[in-house]
Amino acid sequence: MAQDLDDPLVKKRLVKVLLVLTPVAFVLCWVLAALQGASARDSTIIGGVAAIGTFGAALSIGFLGSGARWVLTAVVVILALLQLLSR
Repeated sequence: MAQDLDDPLVKKRLVKVLLVLTPVAFVLCWVLAALQGASARDSTIIGGVAAIGTFGAALSIGFLGSGARWVLTAVVVILALLQLLSR
């Protein structure tokens, strides 16, 4: 799949889908957090993180193509380290 991201048509379609899913991710995560009993503020933060993640993936794929996997991997590692250090 990483090689497909260098194809402009595939990259354009994937970025378009991710951009369309950004508000959907926000709303669904907000609703799921609210259903689990989170406050409105916490639900908004959770939804915002989901939207930023989706938008960030679209942005990195749009600019870097197949090189975006390294950026996304680095983000996941940094978030895992932050979670580990925050305990």
